[in-house]
Amino acid sequence: MGSGRCDLYAGVSAHTEFSCNDNAIGLVIKQNKDKQIPSPEVSRNLDFSPKSGSQVYHRYYNLDPQMRAVDMQNINVYDPDSGYFKNPTAYPIDEFMGKYFRDGALRISDDEPYGGSLLYVLDTHDCIIIGQRYNPNDGSNKAPHPTLIGGVDPPVRCAGLIYFDDGLILGYDNASGHYKPNRKSLPQVGRAINKLYRLFAQRC
Repeated sequence: MGSGRCDLYAGVSAHTEFSCNDNAIGLVIKQNKDKQIPSPEVSRNLDFSPKSGSQVYHRYYNLDPQMRAVDMQNINVYDPDSGYFKNPTAYPIDEFMGKYFRDGALRISDDEPYGGSLLYVLDTHDCIIIGQRYNPNDGSNKAPHPTLIGGVDPPVRCAGLIYFDDGLILGYDNASGHYKPNRKSLPQVGRAINKLYRLFAQRC
């Protein structure tokens, strides 16, 4: 498994930082300039700007009060005593890869390399936590970003989606309606990913 994880992280520069403006999707390609994300989620989740409702840039972001107020009315998402449930699919990204990475690619539920998006948050310790939208309390309710950490009002440094193509990390964005992070926080995510790449390169 160790060599497999090194193979994955050998793709250090083959990821894309996604951002948008009020008019169109913008891509800042790190490498693989012909790569495009087929996911429709990109076009639905415009990059948050002051005009579209993002928070002002901060080192940390708390939950949007209106989103939290809505969640507090849903017992399957928010418990009055303990807050958001802890998403059972949430793992630090290196542990997630260790659990689901095999034969040179991320494979979550079958033998095919995973292609698509997963939730992520960059927590206050610069750890990327990644997971699916699975809600164990009610399958018809999707799990929002704060469930990757759990608790009453868990702060993050950034949140959005990480995109995979052929089982490898391709890109990331700041598309979180619960946190509405400013796009200026995206470089922090890139640095966290690159730090992981360097860590795994040393283990090879």
